Amino acid sequence: MAERGAAAMDYVKKEERDITACTVNISEQGFDEIKKAVAECRRRVMAIAEADSPAERVYQVNLQVFPLSAKDRKNSVKQ
Repeated sequence: MAERGAAAMDYVKKEERDITACTVNISEQGFDEIKKAVAECRRRVMAIAEADSPAERVYQVNLQVFPLSAKDRKNSVKQ
């Protein structure tokens, strides 16, 4: 689906899509909070879709969180 989202930038009109991203520097605690926020957002999206009638089109909604760098070991607590 990520590949289809990237391709949509070329073939779906700007008015018919919303593709955004942000890159953040966070701790493990921040990551856990973001995962909870993403889960809540997904629940809200599903509730909106379930209450919306009649449906007119099928949309894909992607929410992804993944590391882009290695863990900063110098700031990690030794165990």
